[in-house]
Amino acid sequence: MPNAAASKLATAIDRYLADLRLQNASPHTIRNYASDLEQFASYFTPPSQRPPAPAEFTVLQIREWLGDLYHRRLSPVSVRRKLASVRSLFQFLAKHGGVPTNVARLVKTPKAPQRLPAVPTAEQTNELIDAVAEDRLERPFPERDRLIFELLYGCGLRISELVGLDLDDFDTREQWIRVRGKGRKERQVPYGATAAAALEKYLAVRSVKPREKALFANHLRTRLSDRGARGIVKRAPDPRLAWGCLIGSAAVLTMGLLGTHSRESWVAAGVAIVGRLSAVRDGQALFSGGLKNLFALADLKMNRLLGTFDEWARSHAREADVGPPERFAPTRAPESSTLKLDLRNGEIRSIVWATGFQPDYSWLDLPVIDNKGHLRHDGGVVDAPGLYALGLPFLRRRKSTFISGADDDARELVDHLAGYLATPA
Repeated sequence: MPNAAASKLATAIDRYLADLRLQNASPHTIRNYASDLEQFASYFTPPSQRPPAPAEFTVLQIREWLGDLYHRRLSPVSVRRKLASVRSLFQFLAKHGGVPTNVARLVKTPKAPQRLPAVPTAEQTNELIDAVAEDRLERPFPERDRLIFELLYGCGLRISELVGLDLDDFDTREQWIRVRGKGRKERQVPYGATAAAALEKYLAVRSVKPREKALFANHLRTRLSDRGARGIVKRAPDPRLAWGCLIGSAAVLTMGLLGTHSRESWVAAGVAIVGRLSAVRDGQALFSGGLKNLFALADLKMNRLLGTFDEWARSHAREADVGPPERFAPTRAPESSTLKLDLRNGEIRSIVWATGFQPDYSWLDLPVIDNKGHLRHDGGVVDAPGLYALGLPFLRRRKSTFISGADDDARELVDHLAGYLATPA
């Protein structure tokens, strides 16, 4: 942590994290606590100075730090977790005589919103898993991804538990799995016939490096990471959005250019895809009709990028590490392009507008722009019902302008959008 390497606070944090390791805490817990405490120490570290010693902290200072978290628009759940990390640190120090009292306990815990999560129905989830199994989503490893979804949904595993599975953790005769959970605690979990069939199909095509024990492997033929597994799940279309809210109503979802999902994955979800919007005239949205050209250009760029990766692997003698070159099948455009949509019949209730790096609000005839020309919104929820923003700087997080950040922002806006679309017009 900057300017705090030899401070008493940094030393106390290192002692606390070492104690967590001795208590056999999970690497995920230690990593989160270390990140939260590093941010805490950095906040109280002025330039070229050291932070206060742990015994010098007061309740007012802890409250000041919490106020900064709110100012950065962190969610109450994130604030609660960071406060819990600081409380645990001071509790450890109080127990070992490092501070006279745990001042962090005197700060009121922020209330978290009490709401039930919106979840897909069993039919929607089964349809998603079947789409993965039938390769309708055009994934490079459909057998592996099918087994991932089967174990997550059918066995109730966490992502971290899933990627930690080894081949010898499976008793295929009795259909039991040995699962290592939080704190390295083990438990036995049964799996059904559907997961057994998915396991058999995956093992038939599983490709790993010699002596690799992991069940799930990535494209490098080594153990699939936690982040990699989360990316596989995130790339699946949200079944609540596709089936429950849009397709279940009279609405037709139209999108211009798709980036994070293939065209086939959206079509499998029942989404109608159109070309670029060229104009709005006489109550109708007019489209260019050049969807085939867009797809062909996107395929060309993707193949060029993959070719660059392959050439780098050949020039650096890394072909054995990355495996044989892969190319995706050409994106299939619809047989007929949608050239116009009627905006007056009430079927369209929400619009996603992509404007690139320079937002252009000249088309927006709504009182949602402030005196500085900025869009008035709360984390992407604009004042006007049914209008949402994505990709703006610091929309919900620092990386909101990046693809990964916009993807996370979009998933958080799904609940609000789904609730809006579910209400009567």
